[in-house]
Amino acid sequence: MTPVTVRTGSGRDLRVDAARNHERIVVAASRAFEDAGPAVPLEEVARRAGVGVATVYRRFRNRDLLVRAVFEHMFTTEIEPATATETDDPWHDLVTTLGATVNALANHQVVLTLAREVGAIDVDTVDRYLRSMDRLLRRAREAGLVRPELQARDLAAVVVMALATAHRGQPDRADLRRYLALLVDGLRPASTALPAPSACGIRSSGDGSPAGGVPSGGVPSGGVPPGGVPPGGVPSGGVTAAKCCGPQPEAGREHRGGQGGDRAAAVEVGPEQADEWRRHDER
Repeated sequence: MTPVTVRTGSGRDLRVDAARNHERIVVAASRAFEDAGPAVPLEEVARRAGVGVATVYRRFRNRDLLVRAVFEHMFTTEIEPATATETDDPWHDLVTTLGATVNALANHQVVLTLAREVGAIDVDTVDRYLRSMDRLLRRAREAGLVRPELQARDLAAVVVMALATAHRGQPDRADLRRYLALLVDGLRPASTALPAPSACGIRSSGDGSPAGGVPSGGVPSGGVPPGGVPPGGVPSGGVTAAKCCGPQPEAGREHRGGQGGDRAAAVEVGPEQADEWRRHDER
């Protein structure tokens, strides 16, 4: 008898019981990362998921693979559904989707930082999001509700800039809502056109982040300091401009970053590494 399988967000077919454990571990890990920080032991993830730690290692050979699964789950359950919005009001659809994207990422700031470190935000992920946003943008453009020169990459930049105002110690997110509204207002038609964008466009940089948009070090866990943007403003080259056309990670290799991302290195991943990562967590 052929066992019943379920396809996960990453496209893997798992038996129903294995898929159930997969979901429980990923959801528990997402909460644990936000509650306890990026160094939370996998034993704590297992405890929260109600499974044995051996089950965690059986499903995910190392921490990087778990982070990738957590980010993919967040993307497919919280962001992609929002991009499928379609009503008879193109402006409402566009603004609602931007807000949902920003709120989802603001709820998972630790996961977002870890995802950048391990290269989970890859070209395919960026392309999936931009294709969906381009559909919403085209509808708003055809209705004459946005600047005609806008591109999907401009919407990605709006998300990044809004996230920079997400303070973890500000539960009402007053700043985030204020500055997202300000940025969104800039999408409306205006009498003057925007300057031309760079030639590189939006793509994934060498560290897995969308180049030309996401800061290479990630959004600080506390958001922008209360004092706001430094007096000098944003560097003239923008964020990750130097990495806009940077090299891609080698195929079949994982990226692992240190706590601050300064020890990022490509390492081969194999089943034999489970013991190494288990010892790492026990330390």
